Amino acid sequence: MKEKIVVAIFAIVLAFSGLVGFSTAVNAGNTTDTSFQFYNTNDIGYTEGRNKENSTKVYIHPTSGPALQYTVQGNNSVGWQNRSSSHIIYNGDKASFTNYVYENGETQARLCMERTQTAYQYTYGVWSPDSTKNYTVYY
Repeated sequence: MKEKIVVAIFAIVLAFSGLVGFSTAVNAGNTTDTSFQFYNTNDIGYTEGRNKENSTKVYIHPTSGPALQYTVQGNNSVGWQNRSSSHIIYNGDKASFTNYVYENGETQARLCMERTQTAYQYTYGVWSPDSTKNYTVYY
């Protein structure tokens, strides 16, 4: 009799842990890559704001053009505020930016991009406000 009770409890615990794991996997965040471009005669530029759904790092991947200095910003009642440190990311690098957009109760994130050199060419890349992987982590 005790053996049947232990097996039943084990089955219930196992079933419950499966449900918890399923609900966690569904909440992946806003991880779709969106393209950006920046013309390097400008001093500064911004991506469009996107929904930030969790506290994961922001993913940034410049694919061509000169290096830029990036900062993650969050939107609140005062406007757009810096929510990360600024770092230079080079063409081809995949970066994971530590940021505090979600932790500050903000639901929108964007990239602030600043040129590191004057050049008559574009920097192109992709980014997402939430991520499922960590690449080169910037704090």
